[in-house]
Amino acid sequence: MVQVKVLDEAARKASGATAILVALSRADGVSQPCRLHVRVNYTGFSNAYGGDYANRIVLDEYPACILTTPRNPACRKYTSFEPSRFDGKLSTDLTLAGSGSVTVIAL
Repeated sequence: MVQVKVLDEAARKASGATAILVALSRADGVSQPCRLHVRVNYTGFSNAYGGDYANRIVLDEYPACILTTPRNPACRKYTSFEPSRFDGKLSTDLTLAGSGSVTVIAL
């Protein structure tokens, strides 16, 4: 089981990110990391910024410390994914941190 939390504007601004931040965490009590298939439906905001925004949306993974110490330059380094894009959805596989940890993605 996975807990999904869309972070608020204050968290986004504090992080310095220019995208929507989503925190993913294990909710099953298992301490080991696991592989997770993530699919995000972006049709609700695909035209939000114009300029063919839907085709520019990407998925990035930030270190969990982006939420606690966002001014630390190491916490602002992210990994970009090459998600597949189909019918208004982005999808990719990533490693979800074990219980008690958070994986942060941006789109």
